[in-house]
Amino acid sequence: MRSELEALLKAFDAFSQAPRSEAEKLWDVYVAVLEQEAQKLRVSSDLLDKLVRRKHPRWVRANLPAKFPKRLGLE
Repeated sequence: MRSELEALLKAFDAFSQAPRSEAEKLWDVYVAVLEQEAQKLRVSSDLLDKLVRRKHPRWVRANLPAKFPKRLGLE
């Protein structure tokens, strides 16, 4: 996986798991990284955001500990 996409997935994951008190700060971090990577890749930030949101559940399942059920969240 490209390091740029993984950085975006990690930033989005941190935002999605954060308590409400920290969520706004982490959203700002995610948006900043998103815009920076969108400029590098020469795509719109909306398109890149859609990609991250689409890939995030699969990335989370792939990074679960070994004994966790991989079908988590698919039901």
